[in-house]
Amino acid sequence: MTIYLHVGMPKTATTFLQVRCFPYFKGLHYQNNDIRDLIDRIIYTNPIFLDLKRTRQEFDGLLRNIGEENLLISQERLFGNMLRNYHDNVYLAGCLKVVFPNAKLIIVIRRQDELAESIYKQSLQSWHHQRINTFLNYRHGSFEDSCDQLGLPNLDVKQMDLYRYVQNYVEHFGRENVFVLPYELLRHDQCAFLERLAAILNVEPIYPQSNNHENRGYSWLSCRIALLLNRFVRVEGDGSRLLQFIPNKPFASFLNRRTADQPIYNAMKNISRRITLRYLLQNGLDKLVYIRRNLLSQTKRESIMAFHKESNAKLDKEFSLELKRFGYY
Repeated sequence: MTIYLHVGMPKTATTFLQVRCFPYFKGLHYQNNDIRDLIDRIIYTNPIFLDLKRTRQEFDGLLRNIGEENLLISQERLFGNMLRNYHDNVYLAGCLKVVFPNAKLIIVIRRQDELAESIYKQSLQSWHHQRINTFLNYRHGSFEDSCDQLGLPNLDVKQMDLYRYVQNYVEHFGRENVFVLPYELLRHDQCAFLERLAAILNVEPIYPQSNNHENRGYSWLSCRIALLLNRFVRVEGDGSRLLQFIPNKPFASFLNRRTADQPIYNAMKNISRRITLRYLLQNGLDKLVYIRRNLLSQTKRESIMAFHKESNAKLDKEFSLELKRFGYY
């Protein structure tokens, strides 16, 4: 049995792959709930309390119930916390090596300027309300080192060295077991991307219809509205906001106390999920009018790409990804 780990990166069409592709490849067992739970424990357990040897044994037990088919596991959070500068990337790679020592890794990369903007949009979708310059440490006309912002999301664009991240996986799993695909290929030629992916997984390719609305980032207008209103959203477990008059989950406490098998309360829960600020912006406003406008200026974009020109070229040379075609260098 071959184990494939799709570790992200986040914001590289992972939802599209997980929903429309991975479950439908023939001859490939896609992760079940027990495996998802095990992966979540690796990601979110405090390292001092995570027994990797025991986790490995538990995973071996799960494998016995799968049979002879190859296994595919996909979880973009395995790449690291994108809102915290991927600070746990090395730690998680080490965990994966212990639990899945012979796995083959699949990494989908994205141009750093586009990736930085997309991650910032995700921070707004997660109820944060920093301005983009603060989020990206842009001060006095240049990108500075990341600084302590009392636990607020932060991304150091100078540390978005894709080659170094890929090399980290190569060091753990070996060059022959690490596969890289550019997100831009999926955007420009979906069939070619899916055929390369299928070749890596040793399965027949499938060609699902793409859905441009699937987990799409906020539009420019929704970003502006979220930036204004997020500070007033009442987020469970966050008592730091002074005026929390917009509930994140309206009526959630009331409905969670009601019996799950009563249809009226299940219907109310479905309605409740559709009146959150994020749902109204992403599935309401943005479906009516999606304003495409960059949050990052052209000058900032060029500065970000200049940081990584040489390393992107090096990654391209080693993995033959045609990155120059997509503006990586």
